Amino acid sequence: MTRVEQAARDLLRSADIREPPVPVERLARDAGALVSYQPFEAQDISGLLYRATDAAPVIGVNSNNPKVRQRFTIAHELGHLTLHEGQDLILERLVRLNFRDSTSSTGSDAEEIEANRFAAELLMPQQLLQHSIRLLVQGRPLSDLEVVRRLARRFEVSQPAMEYRLTGLGMLTPA
Repeated sequence: MTRVEQAARDLLRSADIREPPVPVERLARDAGALVSYQPFEAQDISGLLYRATDAAPVIGVNSNNPKVRQRFTIAHELGHLTLHEGQDLILERLVRLNFRDSTSSTGSDAEEIEANRFAAELLMPQQLLQHSIRLLVQGRPLSDLEVVRRLARRFEVSQPAMEYRLTGLGMLTPA
């Protein structure tokens, strides 16, 4: 387990989160952040994290984005807040289906990759996924697509996010 996964799991454990969906906005507030929803003029900006030495950190969320994208944005910015020191302003560009922006997808920005991994583990914790899958398929044959759909609804994430997460964890064979 990486330090990123451990940080997300520690946060879930300290908040006593035992079932989905993870209350990500509450976790951000508990971490001392203010969450602000505003429509952003630039459509490719999903969110931002602003940290000033004399004020609470602010997680800005593009209110024009779907709710599932907003939840991922909060989790991603909470990842930066938890894992990374020293950057006062982090702008997030709209990510591709594999959860990486154009910078992260090159593999050159370790902090963006870590924040994405943190968000995935926070919103779709491996243990909760394993438990949910067992309950979901118990005695019922379901297609992979139906499993992804139902889990995405249960965890309040997008279907592509769930598919990517399950594939990354080896719980789903890539299409």
